[in-house]
Amino acid sequence: MPGIDPKAPEKLERFKVAMGHPCSILECVIRNKVDHCLRCDQFPCELHYQQGGPFSQKTLDISKGVLGKK
Repeated sequence: MPGIDPKAPEKLERFKVAMGHPCSILECVIRNKVDHCLRCDQFPCELHYQQGGPFSQKTLDISKGVLGKK
């Protein structure tokens, strides 16, 4: 679900109830008002490395190289 979707906060709340903790990645896209991590200027960020989200570390490292980030 895109972070700019009006229903994103509702989904975040359902996730909190179901899992007992928030989804940090969904919180981040909502806070930064982006529809998806791949469209965020900060991607790949430390949150992905720390959370072990949908991208492997190798994919994140490759993305950094392609985007010219350190």
